[in-house]
Amino acid sequence: GDQVERFRSHLDRINAMDDEGLRDLYKSILADGRFSEAGGGGLGMIDIARKSKSKLEYGFVPYDADNAFFSLNVNVGN
Repeated sequence: GDQVERFRSHLDRINAMDDEGLRDLYKSILADGRFSEAGGGGLGMIDIARKSKSKLEYGFVPYDADNAFFSLNVNVGN
């Protein structure tokens, strides 16, 4: 539902950014004190993208009316 679309939008935004954009977004979230319901402001995914230096490959598979299975593939090698 809405949470999947918000998360997908967040991941797409991260994937559209270069290293400098990711760094600036990370610092901006920390400085503004913007945090999500989970408490992290989405910093974890930004941090993964920054450290892996690769795009986040993800997918959502509907589970039931309220939930979806989320998969994430990250290339951490050269």
